Amino acid sequence: MKDCPILASTIEWEYEVEPGLTLRGNAHPPKDQPLLHFMHGVAFCGKLYWPLLKQLTDKYGLFMQDMQGHGESDAGELFEGWESAIQNAFSVIDNYELKSRGSAFIGMGHSYGASLSIIMAVQRPELFDGLILLDPMLMPPELLVKMPIDESPMAQKTLRRKSRWNNLEQVHRFFRSKPAFELWTDEAFTSFIDHTLDLHSDGSYHLKCTPQTEAEVLAGPLETIWENLEKLTVPTVILHGDDARSPILKNSKKAAEMNPHITSIQMTGGHNFMQEIPDETFEQVCLAMKSLGF
Repeated sequence: MKDCPILASTIEWEYEVEPGLTLRGNAHPPKDQPLLHFMHGVAFCGKLYWPLLKQLTDKYGLFMQDMQGHGESDAGELFEGWESAIQNAFSVIDNYELKSRGSAFIGMGHSYGASLSIIMAVQRPELFDGLILLDPMLMPPELLVKMPIDESPMAQKTLRRKSRWNNLEQVHRFFRSKPAFELWTDEAFTSFIDHTLDLHSDGSYHLKCTPQTEAEVLAGPLETIWENLEKLTVPTVILHGDDARSPILKNSKKAAEMNPHITSIQMTGGHNFMQEIPDETFEQVCLAMKSLGF
């Protein structure tokens, strides 16, 4: 691990999970505190969530993993699917002996990373002492069908996505025009620019997570997420947005109804509500930690 000049209170880590594939991230080691293991959403990275996560470092330890092809982690030749992503995450956890570093080990994540945390908690029930999930990717079963990229409408749409801009002005104009970013705080938007795009020597900006990598992720959805929700025995709090157009709103409540270990709490905002209301999200995460006994 080495000091990170961007997030002064954290240290950078890296680990070669297999030859030619090194994962990276940031950590704020705990001092006899619970340790939060944070996993990001598709096309994002751990440092993007810093407006929220920095507040948690006063009370808790923090370990952020950037998934293959995201943030600072290597892309490799091909994203090999969610099963591989989970095994890579386990390898990092075991290498740094995270389970024994804090007074408790809590799985935390957003969207895809939140859903991966659910499956991880089922595969290794002794690993996490609790889960705090931010708008986990809980899609209807009929949409959870793995298919080749060239047959997946969502993947094909992603492959057509713009991934390069000539300058910072173009970057700001492009993303600020998108409804998904409309309510993000200025700090959260800056964090997105700083940590999900690369500045090249010619002054152009490029997405770190390429449309190809994102399409590879989306073409292989989490087919087993609902059966894992049924099997989950770890105390879990789901914080979800209130966008009635999103299936995650209904499915988060459904998950809480089907499994007594799950509690769902509605937040104000969309899928990225933690970037829109980081202070309120911080307060709810702290309350969730208290409800878990930490």
